[in-house]
Amino acid sequence: MKGHLLIFIALTALLTGCGEKFDASTDNLIRASYNGILKTLDGEDKEQFVRQYQLYTAPYELPIDPNDPGIDIAQNDIESLHGLSYGQVIDRVAEHEEYLETLQRDKDLKTLTELHKLFLDSRANIMQSMNELPVTLEPMGGDYMGVVAVKVMVNNNANFTIEQFVLNVSITQRSTGEELFAGTKTADLSTDPLQPGYIYATSFGDQQIQEAFLNKNLSVQGYIYDVTTSDGRRVLSVMQDADYLQYSSLQEAYPEEFKDIQEDLGEPVI
Repeated sequence: MKGHLLIFIALTALLTGCGEKFDASTDNLIRASYNGILKTLDGEDKEQFVRQYQLYTAPYELPIDPNDPGIDIAQNDIESLHGLSYGQVIDRVAEHEEYLETLQRDKDLKTLTELHKLFLDSRANIMQSMNELPVTLEPMGGDYMGVVAVKVMVNNNANFTIEQFVLNVSITQRSTGEELFAGTKTADLSTDPLQPGYIYATSFGDQQIQEAFLNKNLSVQGYIYDVTTSDGRRVLSVMQDADYLQYSSLQEAYPEEFKDIQEDLGEPVI
């Protein structure tokens, strides 16, 4: 009889434990259910559940539907946990975190693909600019004055008239090719556009660049980009700094996937 009593008590305790359900019928019961789950967890498991529960109840952005291109915001309401056992709630919020990570990964890889296309276009534009609109940079000064300015000459070998451009000037280490400095300057030629076949010449002062001319270990180079033509077109554009920073960050986060992107775009992978 005593053995039957012990079995009955054990079964009762087991059934009571299994019967704990998440109750979302009122705010107080939601709080009690949440705290009840926390009591079953310790250490890292407890911290993980707190984080995952917060993610579960926060709104998030769904992938864009091509048939409905508006941004779709979804939220797993607390009511969706009503009636689940404590263990089911723990599993549900963990699965949701994995789902959000998958959404973020897909979004990141789509962005990385678009940024890599932009990078390839930018690289092609720089090569075209260096070919059609070569830039010559020379030091200006005298025998006893040192370098007092930087002379710039741009040959317009293109078939369009230029009203504005951005000049990029970089200082690199000759032995390694490492870029030590890069700066930009905008030239407005709207009052005297640069016609095809002509040369634009100007000068500017910049102590760092001027000193680089005196160092045989350094090389000063330039190219132009973001050219505005006389008919209002913008050609030879390159990546903006913010895009390049995001591009570099995503490459670092997804190195193997980036190789796949390069292969998909027909680019040799080193």
